[in-house]
Amino acid sequence: RVATAARGPLAEVGAGACAIVIIHNATGGVRAMVSSSLPRYRDVNLALSARSAGSTLKPFLYLDAIDRRIITAASLLPDTEEAVREAYPDYDPHNYNDRFMGPVRAREALGNSLNVPAVILASRCGARDVFARLNSWGTACQKKFDTYGAGFILGNAEVSLLDLTGAYASLARTAALQEAPPPGTSALNPSATAWRPVFLAGEPTLPAAAGSPAAAAIIADILCDSEARRASFGNASPLEVGSRVAVKTGTSSAFRDGWCIGFTREHTVGVWAGNPDGAPMNAALAVRSAAPVWQTLIRYLLAQGDSALPEPVPGNGLVSASVSAETGLVPRTGTPAITEWFLPGTLPTESSASMYRRIEGRETLVLPKSYAGWCASPQNRRGAIAESSGLEILFPKDGAVFSRNPALPDTQQVLIPRSSDPASEWFANGEKLPVSGMPLRPGNFTLTARSHGEEQTSRFRVE
Repeated sequence: RVATAARGPLAEVGAGACAIVIIHNATGGVRAMVSSSLPRYRDVNLALSARSAGSTLKPFLYLDAIDRRIITAASLLPDTEEAVREAYPDYDPHNYNDRFMGPVRAREALGNSLNVPAVILASRCGARDVFARLNSWGTACQKKFDTYGAGFILGNAEVSLLDLTGAYASLARTAALQEAPPPGTSALNPSATAWRPVFLAGEPTLPAAAGSPAAAAIIADILCDSEARRASFGNASPLEVGSRVAVKTGTSSAFRDGWCIGFTREHTVGVWAGNPDGAPMNAALAVRSAAPVWQTLIRYLLAQGDSALPEPVPGNGLVSASVSAETGLVPRTGTPAITEWFLPGTLPTESSASMYRRIEGRETLVLPKSYAGWCASPQNRRGAIAESSGLEILFPKDGAVFSRNPALPDTQQVLIPRSSDPASEWFANGEKLPVSGMPLRPGNFTLTARSHGEEQTSRFRVE
C-alpha cells in the first residue's frame, strides 16, 4: 500500500519506480520486499538490481576510520575546493549545493554528507583497503576497486537495495552490541558474538560485522543526530520522524537513483527510488524521492511497537567528553561546546585556544595554510584567517596545463586566478588582468600576483 500511494508523489519528481526492503535486525530475516514500477518492468525485482549507491556507503568509511583511530567523531576534516587536489590532482568533487564549509568536525561531515571530507578520509585510510572492508559488510559491490577508483565512496559503485539494507542491518546489530557485554563475558568480542542474516532462499548470507561495536555505536549516534545534518537538510525534512532513528540518504550522479536507509532498534528499512531504465529524475535529491517513503514506513513501524535507538552507553569501549563545537578540541571557557563519544585513548588533549589569535581586539580562528583559498572566499562566514608565510598563488599552480574546449564559446573559457590575498593585482606576461579574469588562449604564460610589495609567479600553458 505504501508503494502504491507513493506513485503519484514519485512521478512528480520524475521517478517511475521504487523498491522497499525491511530487515529484522536481530535475525537478519527479510520482513518485506517490494518492487513497484511501470507495468513493462513488473517482472524486474528492483530490490535485487545493482544501482549507483550515492552517498549511502559513507557511514562505513567513517566507521572504519574511527575504528582504526585515524580520526574521531570530533576530528576536523577539510571541506574546501583545494583539499582534494592534494590527494587526487585530477579529481574535483563538489557538494550537491556547490558550497564548502571549510573545517568541519567528522560528525558534521557525515551528517551533512559532504563529499570532499569523504574523499580526503578515504585517501588517509587507503581507498583500496576501505573498499575491501566495505565489501566485508556485505554491500557486494558489483565490480573491482580499479573500476571505481576513489569515486566509489561518493556513489559510483553499484549495489542492490537488498545487499545495502543488509549491510545497514549489520551496522545496527553491531552497534547494539555496545549496550552490554554478552552473558558470561567481561568485554565485547565481535567474533565471539557472530551472527549471520538469513535472506531469501538462495541468497548469500552476509558476514556478522567488519567493525567494533563501539565504533558502530558512534556511527549510529551520528546518523541519529538531527543537529549534525541540519546545514544540509534543514529542520523539518522527511528524515525527522519524532524519535531517535538512524538514517542516511544517497543520490547518484544526474539524479538517477535516490536512496534512504535507516533503522530503529528492531528493523532496518531501505528505500530506492528512480527509473528502471536509468533515466534521471527531475533534479530530485533523495530527500525528496526516497526519503518520504522511508519516513512513512518508519513511522508505521514505530506506531506498531518498534523502539527508538538508545544513546550509546559509557564503558564497553566508549567514553564521552566535552569538545569545542568549532574546533573539536578541548573547549575554551565560555565558548560553545558539545558532548562527543570517543574510543578510549582518542580524546583530544589540545586546547582550542591554540587555534585562536587576538587580532584587532577580536578572537580570530587561525587555520593552516591549506585553508587559505577558503578563508579568502565569500563562503568563509567565520571570519577565519589562514596561517601565512607571505603571498601565495593558490590557483593556477606552477606547471599547470589547461585545454580549451572547442565546444564552448570563448566567453565561457576564462581563468580566474586566486591568491592568499584577495586584494592581489594580477598580470599575465606583464599585462594587467581585469577583475573578470584571463580569457584562455593558446600559449605559455607567466602569471604574476602583486600585493603590498610582495610578488609571486606561476607558469602555466594553454593548449
